[in-house]
Amino acid sequence: MFLIFRARGGVLNTFNSLISPTEYKSKTSIEIQSRAEKLIDLLAPYPSKSELKLVGSHGDGGYVMNRDDLLEAKYLISGGIENNNTFEYELAELGIKGLQIDNSIDSAPLTHKKLQFIKATLGWNGRDTFSINEHIERSGIKDIVLKLDIEGAELNVINSITKLNFQKINVLIMEIHNLDHIFEDGFWVKLSGALTLLRDAGLFPCFISPNNATSSEILGGLSIPRNIEVTMTRERNLKKVFNYEDLVPIHVNQQKNVDGLSSVNIDHIIFRKVFHHV
Repeated sequence: MFLIFRARGGVLNTFNSLISPTEYKSKTSIEIQSRAEKLIDLLAPYPSKSELKLVGSHGDGGYVMNRDDLLEAKYLISGGIENNNTFEYELAELGIKGLQIDNSIDSAPLTHKKLQFIKATLGWNGRDTFSINEHIERSGIKDIVLKLDIEGAELNVINSITKLNFQKINVLIMEIHNLDHIFEDGFWVKLSGALTLLRDAGLFPCFISPNNATSSEILGGLSIPRNIEVTMTRERNLKKVFNYEDLVPIHVNQQKNVDGLSSVNIDHIIFRKVFHHV
């Protein structure tokens, strides 16, 4: 069996475990390297003009924003809270009204007069119960903070929002899942399309942090975190001329999702725009 596997292109890794031909190709392919480099370019952050601040609890449930965005925000749409809505609560304490959406719980852990909770599934295909795109259109809200931590459905939701409605969103905070699947053509089209849509809508990364609970993967010779948290903001709140030191606060504000596990180094993504002048 081992000889058959080797004949088909399988190899042994450092731990003498068999690696399939598909996995080996994903690690060494020039095409996958090109995808990984484009992904890094799309995720590489710009430094914020104002100080970065953690909102919510440390680890899971906390997210990083800059102070300018906190001052400008008027409304929060939060997809996915599970058992921790300290982020949403702290924004409400700042006077920001919010809508929380989660289909896995019956009520929000913390309640606040400025926060509403709906038990629902975020929709993107017309069959689910709640559409962010329709909500923005119906309510007339703007200066929105949109947070998506919805276990892999974030790309479908992003691709369901029109460019016009993205103009009403000042901040997008999301955890992007399954980046180690960029070797799959369908997933790559969906991922690169969503990130390109956001860039074209005027939203640029100002903070990124890998989820250390899911580690990272070598794809096309480059280290890619499997899951990554990203904060995007408007160009007016970013420095477009900067140096290495301006990006250090992004590195400093990263936090582990799980304390007992090693951190995941993504300095090659954080400092990409300095080293590669992109």
